[in-house]
Parts: sequence; structure tokens; C-alpha cells
Amino acid sequence: MAEKEIVETLWRFLRGGMPVAEFEHWVYATPELEQYLGRELHCDLISARFDSLEDLGGLCPRLATRSRELDPAKCKCREISDRAVIDMGIESERLMPAFESLKRAGDPRWWLSCERCRECGESWLVGAEERMSDVFCIRRLDAEGAQRILEQGIWPTDFDSYEELQKIGAGTTRGWIQFRTQ
Repeated sequence: MAEKEIVETLWRFLRGGMPVAEFEHWVYATPELEQYLGRELHCDLISARFDSLEDLGGLCPRLATRSRELDPAKCKCREISDRAVIDMGIESERLMPAFESLKRAGDPRWWLSCERCRECGESWLVGAEERMSDVFCIRRLDAEGAQRILEQGIWPTDFDSYEELQKIGAGTTRGWIQFRTQ
């Protein structure tokens, strides 16, 4: 297995796109993993209890650090979950400028766009909830999903209503702020 495939698989697991049981099977079925991870990290990984959050929680940051060393990337796309909520502000200032807008949904779904990372070419469905929670709700798109949007105007139903974006934003960030009037 090539280094690139190993790094991609590690990132897929680290961002939550690969079940633990599948990752465990992959670890034991990939003998060349040791040469990429190094002896110590590899030994710690193969001796870990994959059903232990403590064991995996201690290994994940080390795996991420090693993955970055093996294949430094300019963008953060590979580290972002397939579905994520990003606060508008410092967090989004690091990610969103790397995105270019490919297509906006327009009315009646003015908040929705299809974006692509200028660095890695990943396509994302982006819902901007700017009224209450100030978040970007994003979902990684496969090539077919992006193509359906761009060529046929067929949008995924994720973030299909602004109310859905507000619920997502309220549930994953600082929540709703209520102001009292005198």
C-alpha cells in the first residue's frame, strides 16, 4: 500500500469517516503501516484496545501529527469531518477563504452553495446560518454529488430549510442568545 493511501485512510478514520472496527481490521491487515508510522507508534497502535476511548483518544493526536508529517497539506479539508459545523470567526477565517463558490442555490434557498477548496479540490455543500448562531454547516460532497449540483441543479436535501440550519447551529454552538427588553 502506498504512503498516500495510508495517509488518506488514517485521515478518514481520524475525522470519523471510518468505523473503529473497520479501522482495527485495516491496521492488522496493513503490514507496511509500521514503516510509515515508526516502530513505537505502530506498536502502541497494534497493542491498543480499540474498544477503549482512553486508548484511542491517546493515539488519535499522535496519528494526526504523524499523518501531517507524512503528507503536509496547505488546507484543512482532510482533517474536517464529512459533516461539520464551523463557527463564523477565527475558525472559519482559516478555512473559508480557501473555498471558491462554484454555484449558489439562489432563491428560495439563498443560504446554500456548492464550494470547492482551491488547494485540494474537495467539494463541499455549505449552508451559512448568519442570523442566529453564526455558523457554516458543511458537508463533504463526492464527485457525483458536486456534478449533480453543477450540471443539473440537483441539490442534496441537507440544509434544505433555513430552520434546519438554525436547529443545527443552536445545537452545536453557544446556542440561542435571548435578549431581555426593559
